[in-house]
Amino acid sequence: MKRRTMQRGFTLIELLVVMAIVAILAVIAVPGFGEYFATQRVKSAAEELISDLQFARLESVQKNVPVTVTFAATGYTISRALPTATTIKTVALASGSSVSGGATVVAVFDQVRGTATLTNGSDITLANSATSRTLRVSLSTMGRVSVCTPSGALKGYSTC
Repeated sequence: MKRRTMQRGFTLIELLVVMAIVAILAVIAVPGFGEYFATQRVKSAAEELISDLQFARLESVQKNVPVTVTFAATGYTISRALPTATTIKTVALASGSSVSGGATVVAVFDQVRGTATLTNGSDITLANSATSRTLRVSLSTMGRVSVCTPSGALKGYSTC
């Protein structure tokens, strides 16, 4: 009786076909991931800004000194002037991300009520050059922070 042997494994041609299919799928998927990551950078920058504005308000009330948040094109700085000038936190946004609010927006939180005095507007728009999706963070004079999307293109955020 003849004994049959079974071969196990893949041929070189089968492996090359699978690698070609994987390469084609990767080329199709990579541009979509770039937009996804840029959108996530905008979302995380907005969430960090909301948290930092709430922190600045709380810090002013707890320490009983005015706390200032100053915005620039690539980030913002939280500082207090009394008893000595102190920078509490400096935030630089991720590469390609930017802050816009017209002129430089400055928010000063009152130490007694936690209210905000705003200079040059109350809206801060966060954007990334790799995506058209933006988020607008608004600060009211009462010190309350809200976020919305101007284009309505981001799920989970209300339209401005």
